[in-house]
Formats: sequence, C-alpha cells, structure tokens
Amino acid sequence: MAVAKGQRKPVEIGRGVFLLRYESAEDDARPPFVRVHADGANLDLVLEPDAGEPVLWQPGACLVIRAERPGRLEVEVASSHPNGSVAARVKVEKLSQGDALHGAGPIGGAGQPLALDGFRLLGHVAGIGDVTVAADEWVAGPRAPSRIEGIAIEWPDKPAGLELRYAVKFAGGRGSQAGQSRMTTCGRFAGTRGRALPLSGIILEIDGMAGDVDLAVEALFLGSAPVRAGGKRVALSGPTGREPMVGLRVNLVERRAVVRMPVVSPVRPAAVAVDEPVARPSGRVRVFRSPAKQS
Repeated sequence: MAVAKGQRKPVEIGRGVFLLRYESAEDDARPPFVRVHADGANLDLVLEPDAGEPVLWQPGACLVIRAERPGRLEVEVASSHPNGSVAARVKVEKLSQGDALHGAGPIGGAGQPLALDGFRLLGHVAGIGDVTVAADEWVAGPRAPSRIEGIAIEWPDKPAGLELRYAVKFAGGRGSQAGQSRMTTCGRFAGTRGRALPLSGIILEIDGMAGDVDLAVEALFLGSAPVRAGGKRVALSGPTGREPMVGLRVNLVERRAVVRMPVVSPVRPAAVAVDEPVARPSGRVRVFRSPAKQS
C-alpha cells in the first residue's frame, strides 16, 4: 500500500492478534518513522512499557494489535529530517496459538477452500452491454473477442479482512486523452459506458489478512496473444500499451505456506535492526500482510 507523506492509509484488521513490523527503509542511515493510528473502539495497541506513543522509529521495530472486533488502522509515514526519504516497508502479520486437535488430522493441513461461488466479474462490452461471468471465466476473450470499456467486481461473500482493488487504463482516441482511473473496491464500476473508449490495461491488487490468496489474471489485447500474470498485484497491457482489451479473465487461488510461531520481541528506538532493505521510490510506505499463523 502506497502512502504519500503526511497522509494516512487505512488498513482493515480482522478479529484477532496481529504483529505490525517495520521491515525496511530506503534510507538505512536516517530512516523515516511510521506512526500508527488505531480505532480505539475496537483495536488495542500493545506497546513496550517505556513507549509513550505508537511510533515505529526504524526498521526492526514492532508493536502488537489486539482486536476484539474487526476495525481499522491508519498508517502514516514521516521523514526523520527535512527533505528526507519517506519510503518504508511495513508488514502486518496475524499471530495464533493454533487449533486444538480433536482426534485424527495433522497440524497444518489444508484449510478450507476459498469460497468463490459469489464472485462475479462484470465487463461492459462494446455493442453488447454488460456481461457478467464467474471466477476464471472470460468476458469476451479468445472465442468472442470484443472491446471492453469498463469492469466491476462483485464479491458479496468476500472473506473479512481481505481487500481487492482495481483500476483501468485508457489509450485515448477521438479527442480523449490517455489515462488511468482511480483504484476502486469491489462493487464499483471502473471505466466508461457508451463512449467507444476501450480499455488498454488493467491493474488489480489484493491484500489483507488472507495472505495466502493470490490473483490469477489473463487478458487479451487486439492483435496479440493472451497475457497472464499472478500474485498480489497484477498489471496487464498490450505490447505498446495502446491495444484495446478484447478479453479478460480473473481468478483467485490459494497459496499454502509453511508457517511457524513467531517470537515477538519489541525493539526500542535506540536499536537499529534492518531486515534486508528494499529500494522503493521516495514518498511511499508499503504495507504487506503475511499468512495467518498456525501451529
């Protein structure tokens, strides 16, 4: 998640206990600091005894979040000196004692499958209108390529704490300028209807407490072969970035991971412990979630 300097970026938190860790910064010598604002009605921030405010001063610092009910955090980044870097990497990780065993079945077995029965991709197709398909099905596509002018994703049974956002790109034409829509959430339309302005690209992002879920997206652009991508963030366009999109298929897949119980040790501001710095453009803090922990 990108946050401009001085702005607060909301992060949805489900019920449970979580670790928020400042992982790395672009400027290791004089890193920015990260301030955390919590919904006091639902969330409690657990700080070390001598900490006066919920601020992570440098990479390696962390705090614990306890949520009786789902709530919202706001993460803010600020430079530690004038004109300093504000690029940082922050991770939200769910903590768990695991599930008690009741007879047969190994610890760490496969979890419940991701419910996609209610997932729907709507595409506004030129000359046809709104077309709605289920997960992993084509809107237009190789068998019936048609220009797509906008999309919306409906997912009424989306897991709590999981966020899915998307935006579309336009190449321009007929007096229109090229551009990109704002990132929007499930249930909202991105694009146009009836303006003969096809999409030239798409961006999708997924994050949240269901950290073992990835996007799997395939798109078809006029005059080229289908392109595919997967992961937490997907951006697809044609070879030149101007080809109209004539097919789109979106799916979500579970990615199982080996999990271990973490050892939580809050870090005081005086101790700097940098975890593998990751270069990011100045002016952003990135928040990453990891899979829920099980014993």
